Amino acid sequence: MKNFFIIGLIGLFALAACSSKDSETKALADATASKTNSAYGDLSVITASGGETGLSVGEAQAFYVNYMQLRGYLVESDGRNAQAAAEYMSEDLRGIKGEYAEDIVANIDIVKNTQNVDEQRVAFEKLSTILYEVLKVVKVIDTPIYVQHCPMAFGDNGATWLSEKKEISNPYFGDAMLSCGTNQAVIAAN
Repeated sequence: MKNFFIIGLIGLFALAACSSKDSETKALADATASKTNSAYGDLSVITASGGETGLSVGEAQAFYVNYMQLRGYLVESDGRNAQAAAEYMSEDLRGIKGEYAEDIVANIDIVKNTQNVDEQRVAFEKLSTILYEVLKVVKVIDTPIYVQHCPMAFGDNGATWLSEKKEISNPYFGDAMLSCGTNQAVIAAN
């Protein structure tokens, strides 16, 4: 009985650590975001600026769609299917040019060359940062995209990802801490 009590306390502390996000930085939600009391509550709202990323709209859309597929497999801690998703992503983005092309290709290659979920998650975090930068410029979808952050990922350094859903499904911990994280911002659909 004492062991169950101790395990419960550990779980409670982990949940509290994961939920306490007030002192964390807003990660990727930067100066392009503005606070609003819109349909998104107190989330920072980001709208695509319409600038240049070097990716065409079609390439940005392919990046987004494949990224969401990859994220889903990492949420499930499924390294084999994450690897397959990276293979499709590589095919869809073959020949891309521009500012982010080299980093996109390098991190896709990391994911497609291993089934080790921890290694895949490191590369995914870099892809998340790149996709966020692209989505601040290019509108790829007519629904909101949520910028989400887990303060406990990567040894409490934290990591951010993008999701089409407001509900948290953490790709960095999977089932171990599926709902660990908060919504930091939303990339508006308009």
